[in-house]
Amino acid sequence: MLRRIKIASIALVVIVMLVIIGYSWFTGEPADAYYARQARMVLARTPIGVEFTQVDKRCNPARTVCKKAITNYVVNILIRDRAEFVLVRADGNSCASMTPGYVVKCGTRNGLNTPFIVTNTKRDAFTVYAIGRYLEVSKIAIKNAVYTPYSSEFNTFRMRRYGKHYLDHVVDRAYSKLVTRKIRSLSNRRAYVHTQVPRDMPKHLAVIEHISPERFLHEPIQELVDEVYVTLALNQGGTYRYAKSSAGALALMQFMPKTYRALPAAYPRAGLKRDFVRGTVDHVNAMMAAVLLIDHDMSQLPPTQRKQVFADRTLYFMYATSSYNGGSPRAKKLLSQNKHIVKDNENIENRTYVQKALAAADLSSFI
Repeated sequence: MLRRIKIASIALVVIVMLVIIGYSWFTGEPADAYYARQARMVLARTPIGVEFTQVDKRCNPARTVCKKAITNYVVNILIRDRAEFVLVRADGNSCASMTPGYVVKCGTRNGLNTPFIVTNTKRDAFTVYAIGRYLEVSKIAIKNAVYTPYSSEFNTFRMRRYGKHYLDHVVDRAYSKLVTRKIRSLSNRRAYVHTQVPRDMPKHLAVIEHISPERFLHEPIQELVDEVYVTLALNQGGTYRYAKSSAGALALMQFMPKTYRALPAAYPRAGLKRDFVRGTVDHVNAMMAAVLLIDHDMSQLPPTQRKQVFADRTLYFMYATSSYNGGSPRAKKLLSQNKHIVKDNENIENRTYVQKALAAADLSSFI
C-alpha cells in the first residue's frame, strides 16, 4: 500500500513539473527574443561612426540650427558566432563589411528594418540579432538607434505567439487605464469609451498599419500578419519606434501629428502624453489614443447613421478602419449616400486599407 502511495506521489510530482515546464515553454520568452533583447542592450552601449557635410552656406556659429547632411555612417551589426555575440561593422552607404573575415549584404532598404545578410569567408550564414545606426525621426537626431530587423529565421510558432501575447498585453493595459479614468464617450454620452470600442478594433489597426498595400496585393495575408507578430516579439516596447511614413505618421499606431494633438483636448481626462513623439512611441499611450480616435470618429456620424453602424459589426469595422486611415469625412459621406465603404470607395489607398483589415480579421489566429 505504502509503495503504491509513494509511486502515485512521484507520478503526481512528475506530472506537475511537466505541466509547469510546458506552460513556461508555451508562454515564456523564446530564446531568439531573449538574444535579441540582450543584443540591443550591447549595441546601445556601442559607439557608432557618422560624418556630416555642411550643406547650408549661410550657416555660422551665431545660428542655433545649421542644416547638415550625412555623408558617411557605420551600421553596427550584432550576430551570434559559436554561441557568442560578435560585432560586425558595415558601411551605411554600400553595406560593405568593415570587419575582416565577414561579408555583409543588404536586402531592400527599409531604415532600421533593412535586412542584413552576414556570412564569413566559409559562407556560413549568421542570424542578425540587432543593428545600431544614426537616424533622424521627426527632425530628432537619434545618435544610436538600436533595433532588431525582421528575418524569416525568427518566424516560429513560439515567436508569433509571444508577439501576439505582447500586443494583447498592450491592449489590456490601455483599456485598464481607460476604465480607471472613466472617460465619457463622445459617441454615446451616457457610456464610457471603453464600453463603446471593442477591444479587438485597435489591435487590428496596430497590425494592419504595418502591412503595406503592395505586399497585401501579392502575398498571403497570414504571412504578413505573422511578420508583424514576430517583429513585436523581437522588439517588444521598441517595436516600430522609428517607423515613419512619407506623410509623417509615426510609430506603432501610425498617428499623424495633427490627429494625435487634437485628442488630449477632446478627451482631457484621458491623460494622454502631450508630446507627439513621446506619446506615439509609448505603445500603451498610443493604443489609448487609438481607442479615443475610433470613438471620436463614431461621434462624427449623425444619430441615425451611428445607430446603423453600431448595429452592424461589419459596417462598424469598415467605417472605423476607413476613418482611421483617411479621416471620417470620406466614410461618412459614403454612408450618407447609401454607398458601400469598400466597393464604392474611389480612393484606392483607403479602399485597400479597409480590404486588408477585413482580410486580416478573417484569420482565427489574428483574434
